[in-house]
Amino acid sequence: SELGITDELSRKIISKLLKSVSENLAKYEIPDALTGPVKRGDWNIVNMERELFEDILVKKQICSENLYDEMINILRFISKK
Repeated sequence: SELGITDELSRKIISKLLKSVSENLAKYEIPDALTGPVKRGDWNIVNMERELFEDILVKKQICSENLYDEMINILRFISKK
């Protein structure tokens, strides 16, 4: 990872993030499902998470970087922060 984080740790961080999002979306309405840096409006942390996402999924051609950017645009709109 360009961030100095091992691939294993990057995978754990991303999988925990995706699991949390999935569980919250299953339990709550979308605005109430937001947690962590998105809920706080801490977009610097969100951008650091984007770098992990890129390292894990984009560079390994699992998905496009546009996917993360679109998700963040949606979350910004929902959170209105």
